[in-house]
Amino acid sequence: MLFVNLVFLNYYLPYELGEFLTPEFRADIQKALDHRRSRKLFGRVWSFCYNDYYHKLDDPDLQSLLCQIPIFFVTTDQVGNRHWISLVGREMEVTIPDHQMPYEEMTLKGLKETPELPPEREEDFDQKQIKETEEARERNKIVCVHPILDLLGVYVSAYSHRSGGLADYEPRIFIWVDKIWNYTHKEEPDERLAVEKFHALLDQVVLHELMHALMDTYLYLYAYGWQYHAHSPFSYDSSQLFRLREETLAEALSLVLVREVVTEPMWNYLLSNTRRNSLPYRLGADYADEKLLERAVGSWIFTKRRGWDRLCKPLYDDWCDYVFSDARLDHSQLSLYEKGFSFQFPNVFRYRESLDSTKTILYTDEDLVLQVIKDYMEEHQGITRSELKEAFPSGLNADYVTMIDYPETKVFQGKHNHSVCFVLRDRILQCSDGLVAVCPRWFFVSMTRFVEHARKLGFEIKTYPKGW
Repeated sequence: MLFVNLVFLNYYLPYELGEFLTPEFRADIQKALDHRRSRKLFGRVWSFCYNDYYHKLDDPDLQSLLCQIPIFFVTTDQVGNRHWISLVGREMEVTIPDHQMPYEEMTLKGLKETPELPPEREEDFDQKQIKETEEARERNKIVCVHPILDLLGVYVSAYSHRSGGLADYEPRIFIWVDKIWNYTHKEEPDERLAVEKFHALLDQVVLHELMHALMDTYLYLYAYGWQYHAHSPFSYDSSQLFRLREETLAEALSLVLVREVVTEPMWNYLLSNTRRNSLPYRLGADYADEKLLERAVGSWIFTKRRGWDRLCKPLYDDWCDYVFSDARLDHSQLSLYEKGFSFQFPNVFRYRESLDSTKTILYTDEDLVLQVIKDYMEEHQGITRSELKEAFPSGLNADYVTMIDYPETKVFQGKHNHSVCFVLRDRILQCSDGLVAVCPRWFFVSMTRFVEHARKLGFEIKTYPKGW
């Protein structure tokens, strides 16, 4: 790791700040990046996002790429200072950031008043409607200014101080150690415990900024010379959605990695501290789950690589509305959002939670089919098996059938080949004259047919078409 200590001790800085860059601290950061869990996460990020090049390269050593980024430890009184640093056999000009970072925030009012695409036009993804909706969103945005010293650290993607090209790509990280020290000592009277919290939070802040680098597409362009147009790197003058996603995922990744190097009480402190923070960071605590995180980081970098035209804008707007709401976030719903964002999963749908509920939630293909059929049966008490199969004919499923009489028939036979699909226990429903089993396998064409048919029966279903 390229750690550079630019802290100059003076009369108002505690002596302990001069000794924070210990061998134990260096070992903690290296251990967090080299841990089995980290390698698994990084490997999944690579396979999710860069599979176009997977056959050309061996697994890249992402840890080594991250370790090449210099990390400068500074204090708040050094903001704006310029230094020349000898680093790995070369001179580097370093200016400690001093600017304010404007960024766009979308008000909750603006989110809720944004017009939605009408259901009958969603499949067409009508460009005129989308343009009108985007213009309405722009009118609801407000611009805020974020002083850089409100932060504990910052990742700077590139300094275009010469030609501005990729050859001048020099990512770097700045950590304000006195801010971290003061933050951990502000509410902790026990000096020993405050120092322990300082070291734990310092670990997390460094890892948080390194995770911004992990999601910086220029990092891979520079290292491997890939010839595709990457989206602009992380910056605070980007859109509200960009900042919200980047900060959320960087915070979640840092929480997962730092858990390997801090004690359980200190990890609980960091988690509690995150939950008390502002929304982008607070949301990171809800994403601090390995499987959810793999999918989320993968789909996000895929979107950045492929460009904003591949973004599923209606679903991202729905996600923003959900995370801005006061309701407690549900892990299963967050997972469904990430499936909807991902190129590896089918579409997701919004439909009512139950027949008697006005609340709507997200569903996957098979779960939507099951819930609609359950609601139809509840609306038609005493329905027979033949009546239910007449209401939802077998032709809706292009590959199998919609449902079978159970247990007379025990498997779903493929219509076009010899494949079979087995009955799942949670998809067996009771009719007045016996049991039926609903097919658990529905592909794209079948789901399009089913949703159109369900809408004709009066069911209100919102679809989120992919952007690709």
